[in-house]
Amino acid sequence: MSKQKAEAIQLSENEKIMGAQIDMIRDVAASQATSVIDATVLFVDDDPNILASLKRLFRPFGYRILTAEGGAQGLKIFERESIDLVISNMLMPEMNGAQFLEKVRAKWPGTVRMLLSGYTEINATIEAINKGQIYRYICKPWEENDITLAVKHALQQKMLEREKQRLEALAHRQNEELKELNANLHASEKKFRAIFESSADAIMLLTDKDFLDCNQSALEMFGIVTKQEFIASRLSVFSPPFQPDGRDSLLTTHENIMAAYEQGQKRFEWVHRRTNGEDFAAEVLLSTFDYGGKEILQATVRDITERKAAEERMIYMAQFDALTDLPNRALFTGRLQQALATAKRDKKYLALMFLDLDKFKPINDIFGHAMGDLLLKEAAKRMQECMRESDIVARIGGDEFIALLPNIEQEQDATMVAEKIRHVLSQPFELAGHSMHISSSIGIAVYPEHGRGEKTLMKNADIAMYHAKKNGRNNVILYHSGMLDTGQHSGGDRVVS
Repeated sequence: MSKQKAEAIQLSENEKIMGAQIDMIRDVAASQATSVIDATVLFVDDDPNILASLKRLFRPFGYRILTAEGGAQGLKIFERESIDLVISNMLMPEMNGAQFLEKVRAKWPGTVRMLLSGYTEINATIEAINKGQIYRYICKPWEENDITLAVKHALQQKMLEREKQRLEALAHRQNEELKELNANLHASEKKFRAIFESSADAIMLLTDKDFLDCNQSALEMFGIVTKQEFIASRLSVFSPPFQPDGRDSLLTTHENIMAAYEQGQKRFEWVHRRTNGEDFAAEVLLSTFDYGGKEILQATVRDITERKAAEERMIYMAQFDALTDLPNRALFTGRLQQALATAKRDKKYLALMFLDLDKFKPINDIFGHAMGDLLLKEAAKRMQECMRESDIVARIGGDEFIALLPNIEQEQDATMVAEKIRHVLSQPFELAGHSMHISSSIGIAVYPEHGRGEKTLMKNADIAMYHAKKNGRNNVILYHSGMLDTGQHSGGDRVVS
């Protein structure tokens, strides 16, 4: 085989690699639009009727559904199947739900674990949550919208984590391919020129002050017509004055160039600017290169706008509720932990509010879930308008919300905010030509009087909310220690909407 033919074959192979890289980046963006969740869900309960009911409820969602009549049978299924999410009843003979889920956590930690329990089992449920690291427990009898949304959101987060791992593997492969590409560029000047001109990445040759050469992709990426115009441009033209972290672009550019000369190469992310003023995120590799007996730099620039957008979208979806744009439980928990640490340090008060919408289920039943979603979005907006900038309200279930007031002077401050929320939610909702009326039941727990830890505060706010709902709905109740002694809260399951 002639040398020219071998070089042509190598060029073709490099073009295929670069084409595959572009296709993989597009695949990441396309995967975000997929709405069907391909997942395997296991239900564990000693009551066949409950298993049948759960299968009927979740069959329309397209999940692969497995069932087990007890913990021992469930563990056998885990040995032969890959389970994404498991829901177990608490009270079962031989092995209860807490024991079963603790075994699952130890051996299959990647499986999302949920627990079905009643309020009579609250202490055991809390212990199960701690030992089994339960994602969420569902109160029996459950509301269909609540349990299906809980499962959907849990699986969405799991799929996002899986997609994140895929993206990281993709980025790793791209980096490895970029290293291989640059190694090939050093093989010979002729081979370098072929790849240089055909690369989809922008490639430039430069010194610490001037450009010497560039390929066609560089012209297209930065919006320059001719190579002569590009080479005559100054380095500062292709960057905004400052990078997003506040660094001076020109000074940092020279620091990166000097580091590349000293270390042989320098890889970093950068915000570049096109000639039309548009900024874009890029991955840059600076490497030393022998060009005509003189050591110069080769800059390989890859536009990573799509990858960055995908990463930012995944981060957002992992922290915010897709319907209402409110923070989700994960983000709220982090903010609560920070607020508690601050309150303990500064000896301040904070308040936690559990809120449940009254009469929401009938609206879903009569007008459909689309109208229910509109109502939830409008209710979330009204709640946010009642909060200060430092406060946070999150959606944690179908029609369940939780709010944090990180800095209050006295209990009455929290009660005033809660009453304001209760009032605005009791006003009519005019949606799609319909006038709808709901109300809300709000429970409040205040740090440190009603608990010094995250779990205690959340439990007591939930207890107070339960009493608000049981005592007629459409009211606000502040937690007090006597609530547990009355037997009202521990005597049955949660009252439905």
